[in-house]
Amino acid sequence: MKRKAKLFFCCIIFIFILNGCSKSSSNIKTTDLRNILIDNITIGSHIKSIDLTKYSKSERYSGNYTHKFDEIVLNVNNNLVDYLFSRFDENKTTISVNGKSNLTKIDEVSDILGNNFHEKWYDKEQGLKTYEYYDYENNIEVNFVYLDYDNTLIWIKLSKIK
Repeated sequence: MKRKAKLFFCCIIFIFILNGCSKSSSNIKTTDLRNILIDNITIGSHIKSIDLTKYSKSERYSGNYTHKFDEIVLNVNNNLVDYLFSRFDENKTTISVNGKSNLTKIDEVSDILGNNFHEKWYDKEQGLKTYEYYDYENNIEVNFVYLDYDNTLIWIKLSKIK
């Protein structure tokens, strides 16, 4: 009996240690992400209000997204955009954060949105890191992917938190 109690107690302590050491989105304070736009499109935009004819269809990007273009990738669910992707480095779309566009460095993003983000490696072999911001009130997540060696913004991914 004592052995089972010790084992149970050790398991509980181990769970608490793992829980305290893990970095998760729940540890990050909410940030208002409603004003992050790609060509004036944001999470929750109605598909009928978007002019898709100005984009070039492409199979360049993988994934099961409803609309894949060279300039932008969108996914639509119930006529509302729930995923957006575009690149900073190609200048084919206008990406704005709280009304500011022409952003080139990750520090500019944190100057605008604040420091409530989680920084992690996106692809270590390519030297790509990401700042992840969360808007729990509007169920939005954004990833700003940038080059670690010079902090240049590469791409942005906006999505609905599921």
